[in-house]
Amino acid sequence: MKIENTLTLSLPPEDAWKLLLDIPYVAPCLPGTELTEIVDAQTFEGTVKLKLGPVSLSFQGTAKIEDVDPDTRTVRVSAKGREDRGRGTANADVAFSLSPQDDGTRVDVVTDLQLAGSIIQYARGASVIERTAQSLVDQFAQRLAAKIESGEEPDAEAIKVGSLLWHGIKSSVGGKSKDRGDGS
Repeated sequence: MKIENTLTLSLPPEDAWKLLLDIPYVAPCLPGTELTEIVDAQTFEGTVKLKLGPVSLSFQGTAKIEDVDPDTRTVRVSAKGREDRGRGTANADVAFSLSPQDDGTRVDVVTDLQLAGSIIQYARGASVIERTAQSLVDQFAQRLAAKIESGEEPDAEAIKVGSLLWHGIKSSVGGKSKDRGDGS
């Protein structure tokens, strides 16, 4: 299932780009998300709790930054998780692209989502999932804007991870960064 969402940030694209690549800083802004482990500069583990229709779900999973292109300001992330009560799995391929918009940045998010197991029945069709996805994106944008406006700075670990990721982006061939297994 393909889901398309959009959010707007009140930052110039170059600042929004750096901020959105700082996963430890932005992850808490996504409702129900807790970052539990930074595996390396491109791989993160965590939990996501959400309501899909009338049912509360909790997933344990991994997200990996697969491709980063700073020239076009696009990122592709793969995510996979298993529902805590064994009701199914979710796999997503998520593409983010940033573009200038008025005095800020437009972020387009395209998600290719696959659900398996009994959790499919809770979705009651694509409309429930699409509404839930847009609600999460809207809440994420509001929470991130509040965090930015508060002046909260990333912690030292976040800065370290962001630096490793940025180093990997700059040193990659053709502007694309792939995990080389050595954390750079």
